Amino acid sequence: MSSLKFMLLGMVAGLVALAVIGGSFLAGREFASEDSAATPTDATADDNDGFDVLEDIFEVLEDDFVRPESVDGELLKQAAINGMLEALGDPNTVYLNADALARGAGDSSGLYEGIGASVAQDPNSGEIVIVRPFTGSPAETAGVREGDVLVAVNGESVAGWSVEQATSVVRGPRDTAVAITVRHLDGTEEELTITRGEIELLRVFSCPGTQLEDGADSSEDLGLDCPLAEPVGGGSVDDIAYLRIEQFVGTAASDVARILEEVAASGYQGLIVDVRSNPGGLVSATVEITDMLLNDGQIFREVTREDEEQIFNASEGDLSGGLPVVVLVNGNSASGAEVFAAALQQNDRGYVIGETTFGKGTVNILRPLPDGGGLYVSVAEWFTPDGSRIDTVGIQPDMVVTPTDDDIDNLRDVQLQAAIDYLRGL
Repeated sequence: MSSLKFMLLGMVAGLVALAVIGGSFLAGREFASEDSAATPTDATADDNDGFDVLEDIFEVLEDDFVRPESVDGELLKQAAINGMLEALGDPNTVYLNADALARGAGDSSGLYEGIGASVAQDPNSGEIVIVRPFTGSPAETAGVREGDVLVAVNGESVAGWSVEQATSVVRGPRDTAVAITVRHLDGTEEELTITRGEIELLRVFSCPGTQLEDGADSSEDLGLDCPLAEPVGGGSVDDIAYLRIEQFVGTAASDVARILEEVAASGYQGLIVDVRSNPGGLVSATVEITDMLLNDGQIFREVTREDEEQIFNASEGDLSGGLPVVVLVNGNSASGAEVFAAALQQNDRGYVIGETTFGKGTVNILRPLPDGGGLYVSVAEWFTPDGSRIDTVGIQPDMVVTPTDDDIDNLRDVQLQAAIDYLRGL
């Protein structure tokens, strides 16, 4: 799957970052500092004089255009806004109308009501692609699959839709139904009627299992054998621990701390941290979790338009006890996941295996607008410990491992196998 513009339908995640259908799209704006100000704009009329021509054009279209049924004021307004933002060359600065905002498209609390799937928008085709249905979600139960393309919602084509438009339609109260049409990887189309539910965006999974803050076992619904089995060959893997972080929100930090403390006390020889298809999350959770595997060094650097810097540094206290670490990434690892991978890689604390990551490296905050909508605007950029830009570039793995079509068809996780082989070879 090509690098995609992440978002979460229902948080801005459920078809949620990140940035999710039936929730909000999350990635793309989920990684804003929680203390960033978000106040309504106060532009004066003088500031906007140059835009009067838009109103003039609309009036001419209303009076003269040969197909009056095509002169839809709301549609044309949205098109004008989209055109203005596209001219910036920044896919992370996005407008949400009042309806999308009221449905919670900017919420990153970790809970939302929707269908439970992370999605992305293909920058070339514009198609909305299912990155992954969440484990145990209504989307997964109904038959939504990784790589599906969203074709229609409630019988209406989504061609030309933004992820924000999809968010506002797919998301909705629990126990209500939404019909989505998807095109599977084999080219077949299927209409699925899904009953929305309450979705918790973040479950941290691990092997061995550990009791999490909510009382659940972290190996429940892991999707892998526990103890691990080698994806290629099937041999038992009882000397290496596995941790998967699906998103840096909710109770992720406290759950990861519990898992690392148990792993450190259990005699494992290595640790695999899987952030593949992780769209990011909150700054606080990302920094806190990254710090759990470092004793010192820089985590990342944030730079504003005025060249003001904020440097996030690690503190002493590696909860894993210094175990060798491999970080698994792919082209859908974005934002906070990229910060995490780069911090471990460039502080010589972790070996990164997989594919070049997504390349989402801006801080985005919500600015409410007088029309009841809001603008997610990029206000700062992130740089890795060695000074490299993340945005549009991504993180290069130490070892590139790309699954073939045959690997995917036969469910062979060659990236996980490469991580096991690397740790056993140390």
